This record gives sequence, structure tokens and C-alpha cells, in this order.
Amino acid sequence: MKKKIRWSKILFTIGVIAMFVGIFNPIRLFLIVTVGAVLVTLSALAERDRHRYLYLAFTFLIITGAFFIHYMSLLGEYNVAGEWWWNLMILPYPIGWILIMAMLVVKLVQKYGKQ
Repeated sequence: MKKKIRWSKILFTIGVIAMFVGIFNPIRLFLIVTVGAVLVTLSALAERDRHRYLYLAFTFLIITGAFFIHYMSLLGEYNVAGEWWWNLMILPYPIGWILIMAMLVVKLVQKYGKQ
């Protein structure tokens, strides 16, 4: 008997791995983190997770921050010492990343806390 492949679990696993890879250099690996967040969100939507709209909102924050990181890199070198308010544009990126990671920890505790 063949087992049915649950693509949402595969997407979730790949997304979590991609988001953990982003720990090493979050500014340079922002595309990997963004793809990981999108995969985790797609998995949550496919599984009808009760926190799926939170994942969606946090992924929107990551995408917004990643857009501004890319925009600032197109303007030239990313200069932290320059105008400080430009750094506020990328603030949604780390906030969204931290919140999604916190949601993953909550999901892990809920899953293994019952045992």
C-alpha cells in the first residue's frame, strides 16, 4: 500500500530549514528567508492551521522588509552609518522573522507538550 505524500508537510519542512539558514546572515540571505516564510505560510494555509492568518501577516512583513532591503541594495552600498531613518524601512523584515520563529516555537511546544 502506498502512502499519500503530504506536500504541505514537505513545504513546511523546507520552509523552516530555509528560515533557519537565514540565521547566519539575515541581510545577505534575505531571499532565502523570504522564500522560507512563504513556504511555511503556504503550508499553514493548506493545512488550515488555526494560526494561518498570523503566518500570512508575518510573511507580509518579511516581504515588505525584503523589498526595501533589495531597493536599498539597488541604490548602492547598504550604509548603516548614513541616514538612520532609511534603516526603519527594513524594520518589518526582522520583526516578521522573529514573530514567525516564535510561532514555530509555539507550534513545537503545542505538539510535544501534550506528550
